[in-house]
Amino acid sequence: MKERRQYTRLDFTDDVTFESSSSFGVVATESGFTGLGKAADVSETGLCLVTRDAIKEDQIIKVNLPLPGVPVQAPTLAMVRWVVPDEGGYKAGLMFVL
Repeated sequence: MKERRQYTRLDFTDDVTFESSSSFGVVATESGFTGLGKAADVSETGLCLVTRDAIKEDQIIKVNLPLPGVPVQAPTLAMVRWVVPDEGGYKAGLMFVL
């Protein structure tokens, strides 16, 4: 099967936190929701997030990525491109927007 991905995925399994916002064109029903998850992999353009918290496609979230060897996390914005159920939680594809 031909690989459809444009950018190489790197193994990156670390805990991340994220903050939700509204879906594109939709008013947020929850303000300031913070979730926990684990990154499954990362590329130049996004990452795969595994979480027990429900997130929606087209939603913009602030993701706090841990930096190896640094005691702080790097915040970035990402758009949820897809979400599928995964072992009692969800697996989501995120595209970096900032």
